[in-house]
Amino acid sequence: MGRIVGINLSGVQMQEYSGTLGSSAIKVVEYEAAATGITEKMAREKGLDIKTTCIETMNHSNYYGTQEKIMIKLVYDRQTKVLYGAQLFGKNETVLRATGLAVAIHAQMTTEELGFVDFAYAPPFSSTWEALNVVANTAK
Repeated sequence: MGRIVGINLSGVQMQEYSGTLGSSAIKVVEYEAAATGITEKMAREKGLDIKTTCIETMNHSNYYGTQEKIMIKLVYDRQTKVLYGAQLFGKNETVLRATGLAVAIHAQMTTEELGFVDFAYAPPFSSTWEALNVVANTAK
């Protein structure tokens, strides 16, 4: 907000505040959790026509040690498939995926678009199909 105020006070250009997604993350011992955007409950309270999808997938390739499960839930518009929110839970490399989802929500991406994003691949960091591609491709 301070940056926006400064830009606007300079008079060179006007910057509009686009809002916040309320992104958050926590780690308790070896478990990680993150959320960005709105939850299913919040969407229903707002009267939005939504759908959700929830998957359990792996954080990276099975031939690279320390493979762990990640759970990801997406909240999206029933008609347009535009992303509204996401929640994630798992162990290794879970929270950083919330960053990609925050960008997707901010950019008003659809689940179809997210399903085809070309995320970086290397066995220590992801599987051939990145977890975000996998969850997006389950949204119907």
